[in-house]
Amino acid sequence: MSPIRRFRVRSAFPVILIIAIGLLGAVPVWAGGLESKLGKTLGKLPQKRAVCGAAVIDLGSGELVFGLNETRSMIPASNQKLIVMAAALDTIGSKGVYRTTLAARGQDLIVIGDGDPTLGDPKLAEADGSSPLKFIESWADALAAEGERTSPSKGGDSAHSWIIPGDFIVDDTILDAEYFHPDWVAADRVKWYGAPIGGLNLNNNCVELTAMPNGKSGDACAWSIFPSSSALNVINDCVTSKSRKPVPIIGRRHGTSDLVLSGKVGKRLTLKSVSVFQPSQFAATAIREALAGEDIHLRGETRFERVRTRDGGLPNDLRIIAEHVTPLPDVLRRIGTDSQNMCAEALFKRLGRESSKRRNGVPVAGSWDTGRQAVVQTLQRAGCDVQKMVVADGSGLSRSNQLTALDLARLLQYMHKHPDAQIFRESLAGNRTGGKLKRRMSDVEADVFAKTGYLSGVRSLSGYVRTPDNCWYAFSVIFNGFRGSSGPYNKLHDQVCDILADGCQVAPRKP
Repeated sequence: MSPIRRFRVRSAFPVILIIAIGLLGAVPVWAGGLESKLGKTLGKLPQKRAVCGAAVIDLGSGELVFGLNETRSMIPASNQKLIVMAAALDTIGSKGVYRTTLAARGQDLIVIGDGDPTLGDPKLAEADGSSPLKFIESWADALAAEGERTSPSKGGDSAHSWIIPGDFIVDDTILDAEYFHPDWVAADRVKWYGAPIGGLNLNNNCVELTAMPNGKSGDACAWSIFPSSSALNVINDCVTSKSRKPVPIIGRRHGTSDLVLSGKVGKRLTLKSVSVFQPSQFAATAIREALAGEDIHLRGETRFERVRTRDGGLPNDLRIIAEHVTPLPDVLRRIGTDSQNMCAEALFKRLGRESSKRRNGVPVAGSWDTGRQAVVQTLQRAGCDVQKMVVADGSGLSRSNQLTALDLARLLQYMHKHPDAQIFRESLAGNRTGGKLKRRMSDVEADVFAKTGYLSGVRSLSGYVRTPDNCWYAFSVIFNGFRGSSGPYNKLHDQVCDILADGCQVAPRKP
């Protein structure tokens, strides 16, 4: 008989505690009262206006052992990403991959986007010891090997410099063309964390601009941009300064591809990433120009059109030259550990496409609407109350999202038993593995795997705690409605994990 524990806190004061102790086998012993400790920690918040929703499930017994406003709908911030990660493993599986295809048809060169959010991803490239555009070099080598489809350019190195006489055709139709979510505010859409989502993406659909002093004080500064793409228009209003203290500013004019560099610069500085406006056009132009840099020159125009067949496959008349393959777990780690919004949104939309294909045999373009339908199916299988939910986007940037702490804990419980449970768990930040939790919770005497979340007035943390005695908990703690710094609520999250780490001691089995 499994222990059954239920505890609800509606104020700062403990209420009735009901405990049924199993008669056989090892049983948990609550040293100091885990429920009382959690109730005392979360029952009174730093601000009266703040609200906490919390749920803790003992994954051994399957019981809810602590709840505080656990069925109250809350804004989850980046804890929203958990439902996308779970749905991806539930729908696609850990063996799933993205394939961005380089192909030829007649005299044309074709790139078929797969919605891969990590094509040219700088962090994955760094981990591999390569550059974000390394795949371009591989494509150029593959094209050079296709000698019968190209001709050496005049005046160039005949062994390496080639002209492709046809057009550059790009198929980005795997996802829809609504690049920015309608809920996202204009200011967020210019930032790296509000980057757009397309069927062909590059460098997380962001660019990094470096400003440098040039000439004498007051002269226009010099600058460089990565990735370079003539689809972008840089307006340089930044001037050189004798002082090394000024920090220039980079922004993008709303609804345009105009990047504006302003202010003063006294030393070389690489500024924070800024998002592009039209991701597929940016990526296609950058790829074409990078191929030219590798002495692969296209004579024709760039055209965007559908190449895929009605069932989502590739036509028989295509000759596949190269593929860039990204395993799904790489994308999950960027979402769960690094909280990369653009990756979460691209996967959210891709789930919609996959779900529609399985349901109807004919896929439709991935969108926020189809993605929503896909993740709700996983939430229902996990036993979540979808009637109380609002699933607006995949990253949690939208403040329209509404989840309960209990439903997040149930989802975590569901994934704990999933065939891909380990991959799901290892995609999260961990106090022993990496991400923000390693800095915050290195002294917690347990293994913590969790997803952080932050918006103005919102702080969330949901995940797993594995105690030294190998007791597992799924937990979700969400704070809404506070003002000012989230620091005090971070500390409460840390305290919750500390309490759970100390909560379970296994009594010896009776002879």
